[in-house]
Amino acid sequence: MALSMVSRVLGRENEDFRVRATEDVTLDDLKEGPVVLIGAFSNQWTMRLANGLRFAFEHDGSSAYIADMRNPSSRQWEVSDQLTPGSDSVDYGIISRVTDATTGHSVVTVAGIHHFGTEASAECLTETSCLEAAAALAPGDWKRKNLQIVLKTTVIGQNSGQPQVLAAYAW
Repeated sequence: MALSMVSRVLGRENEDFRVRATEDVTLDDLKEGPVVLIGAFSNQWTMRLANGLRFAFEHDGSSAYIADMRNPSSRQWEVSDQLTPGSDSVDYGIISRVTDATTGHSVVTVAGIHHFGTEASAECLTETSCLEAAAALAPGDWKRKNLQIVLKTTVIGQNSGQPQVLAAYAW
């Protein structure tokens, strides 16, 4: 779903793009130009390129969480490794847009702790109202800066709800 949403936006903007499976991507591929990475724990490149960013995905035993490097002891955005089917719960995601020092190009990541958070992240990236909510938390000319957005979605059954912006940071 996330790939479909992102592809639709890129197509609407008349941007050329290629789709590749994570395991087929090399560092040389990432050096070719701007890239969109989808997924967190399932995407080695998202995890590698996110090192040093303020918000990052972490795993600890039977749970995963989004760490805030400004408050490293906080686990406010934590979920179990296993979401119980049919139960109402939450998932979290991060949208990042940074100029990566390793590749020299812009990297956008659209990722969640589980696939629900990834889907909600893609939805937020494609919806003006969600991005406006992030802009309210990170005022200024954030369209030209590096940016991270943390969001939450309610999981009902096997569906993710509307993304809710929790934090945004621009630098």
